[in-house]
Amino acid sequence: MASRRFQAFWAALRLGARSAIAVALVAAPSMAAPDAAPSGVKVETLMRSATTTSGGSIVLPPGPLEVTVARYHIAAHAALPAHKHPFVRIGYVLSGRLSVTNLETGRARVFKAGEAIAEDIDQWHAARNHEAQAVELLVIDLTPPAAANTVLRVDP
Repeated sequence: MASRRFQAFWAALRLGARSAIAVALVAAPSMAAPDAAPSGVKVETLMRSATTTSGGSIVLPPGPLEVTVARYHIAAHAALPAHKHPFVRIGYVLSGRLSVTNLETGRARVFKAGEAIAEDIDQWHAARNHEAQAVELLVIDLTPPAAANTVLRVDP
């Protein structure tokens, strides 16, 4: 099931940068309606959200955007340090379970294979794989050209 969802997710990405991502994120009702898809095409909405996991608004930066798609391999029992994202980041768990804690609110959530994540923007958070198997995470960043989208927290 997650494989089919991933294929649909990836197909949406190949449609084109900014508008395709916007459609994939907020999935216009006409696109999500089963009768709107051409014969032989099945559309499954993986996520529809105007807010991040903490309830913040998803706002694209003005001007041209660069789309970066990366695959993260998070080993068993490994952790990602405290960090934040200045721009939009969407994650999709391909396999495993990932625990994400918002360090500003204390809220922790577990995301499993087949779930999408609209990551918090400009809020410190950390992630951990508590499982005995690796987590595979597809990450999509929408940034101004050549801009970094991860800021590591440096504690004194």
